[in-house]
Amino acid sequence: MANATDIQMQSYMDQRIRPRAEQFRDLRNAVVDDQTAITDEFSRASNGPIWNDARTDGPPHLLASGPGSSPDDLTNYNALCVTFLALISGTATVTQITNFPGQWAIFMRACVRSA
Repeated sequence: MANATDIQMQSYMDQRIRPRAEQFRDLRNAVVDDQTAITDEFSRASNGPIWNDARTDGPPHLLASGPGSSPDDLTNYNALCVTFLALISGTATVTQITNFPGQWAIFMRACVRSA
């Protein structure tokens, strides 16, 4: 395999790394905003009653939240966000890091379209 040329390197940086950096920054900012806005919803998820997704357009998984939900999609998302932000800040615990793949798998069920 040959080394990339300067033009290839510049192109890769401009077309892939810079856009991903922007996307990651935007994702981090959105997660911070979600954490700021989740107070009432987190209280409901923690104290009940159970909430069930009312979508009728046929997503592969209907979401649920509240005591007795297994898994609880909202509290799982909250934990995923907390861990994501802790990873970025360098404060994530081993337990958070270990739990992240499972939280990710639960979170991905919220996707309406398959991968």
